[in-house]
Amino acid sequence: MSRTFFSIRLVWCLLGALLLLTGCHGDDTPEGPDVPAVYYDLLDAMTAGKRLSGVERIGESTRISFTDGSLLEIPLKELFIYDCTESDPAPVTVNSTTGTWRIGQKDTGIRQSSSSSARACQPVYAWFTWTSVSMIISNGETFTLRGSSPSGNHRLPIIRITTDGGRSISDKETYVPGSIVFEDPDCLYSDVPYLESRMGIRGRGNTSWSFEKKSWKVKLDEKQAVFGIHKDKDWALLANYSDKTLLRNMVAMELSRILGLRWTPAMVSAEVYLNGQYQGCYVLAEHKEVSKEKVDIQPVTEQDNEGEALTGDYYIEIDGHQDEPFCFWTGVGIPVMLKEPNLPTDQQKAYIRQLFSDFEKVLYSDTFADPRQGYARFIDVESFVKYFIVEELTKNVDGNLRSSTFMTKHRNGKMVLYHVWDFDIALGNCNYFPEFWEGATNSYEGWFVKDYINASKKNDGWFGRLFQDPVFLEAVRTEWKRVFPQLQGIPEYIDAQAELLGKAADRNFEKWPILSKKVWPNVVATGSYKGELDYLKEFYTSRLFWMDAALAAL
Repeated sequence: MSRTFFSIRLVWCLLGALLLLTGCHGDDTPEGPDVPAVYYDLLDAMTAGKRLSGVERIGESTRISFTDGSLLEIPLKELFIYDCTESDPAPVTVNSTTGTWRIGQKDTGIRQSSSSSARACQPVYAWFTWTSVSMIISNGETFTLRGSSPSGNHRLPIIRITTDGGRSISDKETYVPGSIVFEDPDCLYSDVPYLESRMGIRGRGNTSWSFEKKSWKVKLDEKQAVFGIHKDKDWALLANYSDKTLLRNMVAMELSRILGLRWTPAMVSAEVYLNGQYQGCYVLAEHKEVSKEKVDIQPVTEQDNEGEALTGDYYIEIDGHQDEPFCFWTGVGIPVMLKEPNLPTDQQKAYIRQLFSDFEKVLYSDTFADPRQGYARFIDVESFVKYFIVEELTKNVDGNLRSSTFMTKHRNGKMVLYHVWDFDIALGNCNYFPEFWEGATNSYEGWFVKDYINASKKNDGWFGRLFQDPVFLEAVRTEWKRVFPQLQGIPEYIDAQAELLGKAADRNFEKWPILSKKVWPNVVATGSYKGELDYLKEFYTSRLFWMDAALAAL
């Protein structure tokens, strides 16, 4: 009996020693027994959706308090919850040979369960941070208690990129293979604190590719749900070097969400390391492309007997860089590129050219405002109204049918301005308006998308003409009135996102000390992060109320 007891004690001591090394990165506290009774208490609180108000170590217990005033006291000897407030939770995986769970590189001896019932499982790993308590159980599920709002002590999620052999990312065409880790230790974005994948990475951007801080395109080997965003392979990492608030793209996407464009790319902030070197704060964004969850069209590449390929779905970009295989300029100087199908047939090329030609011919005809035979039979007017408000409100220098404008054309359907993109030099952050558009300035006042369509002619683009139709003007006014109360909340949104960045913004500008100098094409250099935020909010608020009055006066 004594030898058996000694063997059991020895097994538990060895298991405790293994977990001593791996509980948190940098933490060395032992794990408790497999199925304590308090496991069910914690599980019930998590599945009931209770909100966390605080967690702390009190003597030999972990005390969890909830916003409803209740408490849960969990003895360490029954269920050890690791303190990961100053370190990252350890990665948890399954040993493919033994089928047992590992914390870090150490085996727990707990087998992966096939049960779908959480109450029939065992706790594998539990930890707390400043803002959450999380637990992984033996069937692989993760449960999390979150606070009602992020605390000032939270950690921004981290993306760690390692290229094979430490290879550099030298161009925008060649994917460099490697691995990527997404860490969300405080579960700010999802219940998954750690995700690792093989991937390829290349450069992205036009002018921004010349900056010291680079933007990248990442392609995962397999689709993954990253930071709570739906599963995908393709992701963009936006450096926002010229945008010292680090938030202008996210503000624009919030405007897109408020207006209800067909698709709003998901964007979240994170800190990035490349081959162990800190790169600063980035925005992880869904890559713009055709898919069911993004640009939902079905391009056809070969013409069938009914001519489906000819009148099928198209994804079109309006951009002066003209860097797709098929590009052209319309009669009034709108630069068109065909993104999907990427390699169109000669018939498809002719169809798209003719489509734009026919549209512009009608748009500038005497009967352009006719509800049946005018421009409305070519375009989805609602999408044009929503797009206009986002681009004009942000006074986006690229948003005047000049660059980064995306359109779809469904089979037997109308042209739809489907989504918006690229706002790092919008909202008062561009100093070269007068160089290209006589009379246009970087002030919060003045129309831009409405009146300054291309580099040489005023009121000679689509929106200038559309506003000559009282019906279109009224549609814009009606939509503006609908969303105006929500638009007034954007300064609070900016404050909330800045709070989420927290100390990460300081680290970004320690890496890139540019707050006191103008980076192309900055209008101002305020010298502080708070100053940049204040400038953004002041510009936005001033333009919002200028535009409100200007629309009413048209």
